[in-house]
Amino acid sequence: MAAVARFQSLQTPTNGLVVCLVVVDFLVGKLMMPLSLVRSIDSGHFGCCFCRANFFLDVVFLCSIFQSQPHGTGPIHNSV
Repeated sequence: MAAVARFQSLQTPTNGLVVCLVVVDFLVGKLMMPLSLVRSIDSGHFGCCFCRANFFLDVVFLCSIFQSQPHGTGPIHNSV
C-alpha cells in the first residue's frame, strides 16, 4: 500500500483495485473474523443484538468490496 501511495508509476487502476482489496481484507480480518468466531462458538451468550450487529457488519463489508472496485472508463474494444 505504501509503495502504491508513494510512487506515481504504481498508481494504476489495477493497483488501485489491489489496494482496495487489501484494505477490505485487513478490516475483515481485524473486525469480522473475531466476531464471527465468537458467534460460532457461543451465540446464545451475547443475545440477539450481537447476532444482528454481526450480520449487519458482514453485509456492510460485502457491499464495500463491490463499491471499492474502480470502474472502467469505457467499453472494451477487441481488435480483430
